[in-house]
Amino acid sequence: MVISGEVAGEDRKFASQWAQGPSSYSPSCPEPRADWWVIGAGGSQTHPSRMVIDNLRSGTAIADILALSGSGPVAAPGLRGITIDPGRRLVVDLAQMIPSASDLALRVRATRGW
Repeated sequence: MVISGEVAGEDRKFASQWAQGPSSYSPSCPEPRADWWVIGAGGSQTHPSRMVIDNLRSGTAIADILALSGSGPVAAPGLRGITIDPGRRLVVDLAQMIPSASDLALRVRATRGW
């Protein structure tokens, strides 16, 4: 799972991409916003996902990632209050942060710097 200007190209700030094996899916995304939903991510060894978040702004960004499985919210305290310095990239490996979860919906919410 990617939220990255690198995937979208220079004229877009963010894009999302899901890939498994040789195929991939990459829709075009609108301008940056404070709230994103991502469906189909995974945190298990058989369904691993990574989220890449770029902060293209001049100030520090702070974000929370809420993970939901089929049985409700998944406890992942390391996904709250994530700080991304200006001009930096953060890679979130969901298999490390939520190792027992699979088939996740994620809500990424910027609380500062979007």
